[in-house]
Amino acid sequence: MKSTNFKSKFIALCMLLMGNSVLFSQQTIMEAFGIPLESIKKDQKGNILTNAQFSDSLYTAKYIFDPILEGTKMTEAKLKLIGPELIAKKVPEAIKQLIKTLDFKPKPAIDFTVTDMKGKKYQLSKLKNKTVVLNFWYTNCGPCIKEIPELNELVKANPDVIFIAFAEDKSNITKKFLTKHPFTYAIVPDASKISRQYGIAAFPTHYVVKNGMFTHKFISDGSTKKIQDAINEK
Repeated sequence: MKSTNFKSKFIALCMLLMGNSVLFSQQTIMEAFGIPLESIKKDQKGNILTNAQFSDSLYTAKYIFDPILEGTKMTEAKLKLIGPELIAKKVPEAIKQLIKTLDFKPKPAIDFTVTDMKGKKYQLSKLKNKTVVLNFWYTNCGPCIKEIPELNELVKANPDVIFIAFAEDKSNITKKFLTKHPFTYAIVPDASKISRQYGIAAFPTHYVVKNGMFTHKFISDGSTKKIQDAINEK
């Protein structure tokens, strides 16, 4: 059995993530890294992990892993903590943002004034008595599209909450997309300027705003329950 250096493959995956601006869902992270389900998984101390435990660890973006190969087949994978130097030099902004969401602290919300596709104007600073949920997405983003039906259910379940979705695409492209994929948030097209203002580097990204404060931030699909829990928090 022999060990190989995984750094080049890890960096290549990071570049793929950065280029597509789409994060892999937790269900596909093992497949994305090319890790056979039948291989042995270990933590840093050598303790055996289940596939779910190993996948969850990778999904935090705090670990890479060293593979053990027999010929060309990976038979074992051992977690390895990503040090601050590697994070600073090698990990793209999308992954850095994912790491930051794990320890997100409330902070003042960045104000904006926008008009949605129905002509309604929103100014965040004038909505301090409201809970506001923001979604950053684009029409070719697989995880963004996947979560739209669940986000529509959120809108239906929370009539007193304001939901605003910032689309990266131009108005005509967004309008065409919405004919096939109804999205009941207030849709603001051509919103790349807002995305840059908010420092968005991964899609979809969600913010919950209460009393003029960012209270929660979530990245990637599968965030619907977390958003609802954040809305319910007093």
